[in-house]
Amino acid sequence: MRKSFYPMIALLVLVATLLACGGTSSAPSVSMDKYDSSTFTIDYPKEWQKNNMDLFGMTMAFFSSAQLNPEDMEAMDFEKLVSTDPVIIIMVLPAEMATDLGDLDEAMKEMSPTEADKVDIIKEGDTTIGGANGKILIAKGDDDKMGKVGIHIAIAKRDDGSAVVVMGITPEKNMDQNLKIFDDMHKSFKFK
Repeated sequence: MRKSFYPMIALLVLVATLLACGGTSSAPSVSMDKYDSSTFTIDYPKEWQKNNMDLFGMTMAFFSSAQLNPEDMEAMDFEKLVSTDPVIIIMVLPAEMATDLGDLDEAMKEMSPTEADKVDIIKEGDTTIGGANGKILIAKGDDDKMGKVGIHIAIAKRDDGSAVVVMGITPEKNMDQNLKIFDDMHKSFKFK
């Protein structure tokens, strides 16, 4: 994976580091359960682990086939985890925190790979998350530390200025299935 694909990985690692400091109507690809937080609902695979936390008005939820402990994110080796297990992080940011996202087109442009990268872009462009308009990037590529990975990143802002970020990363094992799961989750997201 070349240098410009790193921002996507870096964004996921940044989320884990920050925590240490403080659709279509097609059938889901696996059996799903409903996760219900104070700000959103989302379907997730029944067999996956879930954790959540509220931090300064931001609601975050973590889903993975591995056990995640948000209280111990500082000690977690995120790169090692995602080299073996899929992880998806959902963040709902209040308007005052969402201003840091800036323009969604520019935010996604910074994460998009260049033509020189060894990255297969599966989907890139406009999307909606829970009725909010946003941007999406789904890609597969090689990372020096994690090997072959698949990434699903979607960001959307609501009219009230609040935002949602959906970030998933999967290792090569079951990559296509996990990317489909991320997509199913993305499509099932609903704001409260």
